[in-house]
Amino acid sequence: MRGFAGWLAGNVRASEYTRQEIADHIGVSKAAVDKWMAGDQYPRVVPLFRLCSLLWPSDRDAKFLIATGMIEREALS
Repeated sequence: MRGFAGWLAGNVRASEYTRQEIADHIGVSKAAVDKWMAGDQYPRVVPLFRLCSLLWPSDRDAKFLIATGMIEREALS
């Protein structure tokens, strides 16, 4: 798995949170988080920003830019 899905999956696994805890915190279903991690869907802007805020509170903006850049490149290819 590569690209955004792989990046997200690796960071979620490295975090202290379960997928359910992440989903609850950012206001989506666990199924949505699973779809993002599998590469079946991309998150919308607000959940993605909340995700970055949760996983990287002190580096949120940089991680958000990385994530949106990956999504943009994949969506255009």
